[in-house]
Formats: sequence, structure tokens, C-alpha cells
Amino acid sequence: MIDIPVFIWPLQGINKEKGKLLRLKKALYGTKQESRCWWQNLTRILEDIGFHPNKDNISTYTYTSDEGKALLLIHVDDGVLTSSSDSLLKTILQRMSLILNIKWDRRISGLVGLTVEATATSLCISQPNLIEKLTSLSSSNIMAKSLLPPNFTLFLGKLKLLDIPYLKIIGILLYISQGSCPDITFAVNYLAQFLLETDKCHWEALEHLIAYLQHTPTCSIFINQKDIKKGI
Repeated sequence: MIDIPVFIWPLQGINKEKGKLLRLKKALYGTKQESRCWWQNLTRILEDIGFHPNKDNISTYTYTSDEGKALLLIHVDDGVLTSSSDSLLKTILQRMSLILNIKWDRRISGLVGLTVEATATSLCISQPNLIEKLTSLSSSNIMAKSLLPPNFTLFLGKLKLLDIPYLKIIGILLYISQGSCPDITFAVNYLAQFLLETDKCHWEALEHLIAYLQHTPTCSIFINQKDIKKGI
């Protein structure tokens, strides 16, 4: 929440008395800034508990004490917390629960669209539900499931515009490529060049990529524990 008044200099064209400022209404300005304010508030709370943001990735926080180390990953209103000992994990959970209204799950099963299968020594990350959602956004005559991503040896030019959800699908594909399917990264980035001028050839290439994902919806990124003794 915005807990202080916000003022701005009058914009050009607005006639105001000299020395006067404009005060923004929270009901209007707050809807644009609520995410930022929430992030700042959460960061203050975590720092009071003892967490420090990672300089290389501000969505991750580290905690260090005599009991050990802990790592916290935050994504919007979801997150994952792990530590080097059960006692430290319980301590952190108790302190966070006193300040924040949090729903805890002892075993990770998902994170913002990611499906996570965890074992004692590994993690498997996939996105079958999000891949399935792509089917409803593509045309009804989508080609058979493809074994390979699209071949981009041919030039895709900028031609006639089409009324299709091209931008929305590219956005979903970008999230899928970053989350669990790095093998489609080149194809997605290539197709993203034609967001403003989309033709039938771009749509067909996009559907080819969707067909490839439908053939491999449960393919996962496998993360194995490197060394149990080293901890985190």
C-alpha cells in the first residue's frame, strides 16, 4: 500500500498557481504502483527477519546464522524456501508466520505455472498445464504433433496483418522457454520479431512450435543434487 502522499510537478499545459504541486489520488495512482509497494514492503519484512536480497537476482534472498543458511525464492505472491537444517527452517517459518499470512506446504509441487516433482536428491520441472492451454489459443486445424521445432532456414517477411492472438501466445511461449523448455528459446525469440506485422507464414510457424510442445508436454528439466555434504 502507498502510505505517504505523492506529489508531482504540473505537466505542461496545466494552468496552476506558481509554486503549487499536484497531489495524486491513491485510488488511481495506487493501481499502477501496488506491485512495487508490495515488493518494497516484503523486502523490508524479510530484511528485518535477517534475509538479504541477492545482487544478481533480486527475487532471491539469503539468510545466514549460526544455525546454517537458507535460500528464499519469491515470484509475485508465490515462493520456495529451503535451508541447510530442519531447525533453521522451522525458526524462519515461525518468524515469517508472525508477520505475514502465509500458506505453507512442506513439499514443493508447483511454482507459478511450473509443475515440480521432488525427490530426496532431485527436482523435475515441467509445464504441461500451460502447454495444454496453448491448444485453445491456436486454430482448430493445427497440424499433427511434431517431433522437431520449426525450421527457420526460410526468411519470414513482414506482410499482411492477421487478427490472431499472436502476441499472447508469444508471451506464454517466452514463459515456457524460460521455465522448463530452453530448447525452444531460439524459435520463440525469432518469432517474437514479428509481433507488429504478423502474416499467415508466421502463424503457421507458430503452430508448428505449438505442435512440437504438444508432442513433448511432460519433458522436464532434471536438477540433481551435486553434493549433499556441501549443502546450499
